[in-house]
Amino acid sequence: MDGELREFLASQLLRISTEMRRKPPVERRGPERTWTPAEAGHEPCKVQWVRPEIATLFPDAAVREPGRSPRSQSRGWQTRYFSQKAGRVIRGASHLEGQHVVDTDFDREVACVCEQPMSLKLPDGRTVRPDAFVWMRQGPHEIREVKLEREAVLAEERWDAIGTAVAAMGYTYRVVTDRRMGHPDRTANVELFMAHRHAEVPNDATLDAMWRTLGSGGMAAGEFLAAHPGTSRKQLFALLRLTFIALDDLDVPFGDDSPIQRFRRDIRRVGAAFRSDCGSPPVPGSIHFARVQE
Repeated sequence: MDGELREFLASQLLRISTEMRRKPPVERRGPERTWTPAEAGHEPCKVQWVRPEIATLFPDAAVREPGRSPRSQSRGWQTRYFSQKAGRVIRGASHLEGQHVVDTDFDREVACVCEQPMSLKLPDGRTVRPDAFVWMRQGPHEIREVKLEREAVLAEERWDAIGTAVAAMGYTYRVVTDRRMGHPDRTANVELFMAHRHAEVPNDATLDAMWRTLGSGGMAAGEFLAAHPGTSRKQLFALLRLTFIALDDLDVPFGDDSPIQRFRRDIRRVGAAFRSDCGSPPVPGSIHFARVQE
């Protein structure tokens, strides 16, 4: 075999190997499967049981504590992630559900999230267990299913049946897929902020000054950094991760002109150099939790 043929074959093998390792492209974020209470007009679901975190919202339902995590890597709980908004470690039944928890932590419209929250009985007798209950800062709270897009398209009739029954309960039902969470700019922003999540944040007096600087209307990220010259960009990313501040739109590449808003003052960190002494984490349904949402 001559040298040119050997080089050609080697280059083709390298190209094939690279293409096999490359992840398939994810479509840009499109319209989500969403059913809102305004569309209600059907028989609602019956709540069979709920987790303690949402028991105050469903006082007539039985309360069930979450079970232990199985040791198996092929089923059951597979991810663990400390949610700043929930104030605890949230367990995901799949890597996509774990990614959804990270996504909600950076989503400005989300106040808190609870995984595997309940069991619902549909009007036709079927039982479903949604993947998440999401408290929204504005508008009705959401009951969500988290699926791969290729799996979601195979169950369109299922989503419609669940969505209309959940909407009749007064909640929004949303099917969230990797098409949403895999949005290229959204993914790049989350990875950027998470990469610097352990950066040391300013002291409490500086945080108070930052809170006053942001006010109630927010400002551009570059303007915020200029107002606090001692704050590095990495520290800004850490504050985004700690939900002290929030980015207005995760689907737009982050830059100096990106609008940011103050989100909540009682930031905290687990297992790192900084731990806030601002109090205990908010509990959904409590007065403190309602104050955090303001």
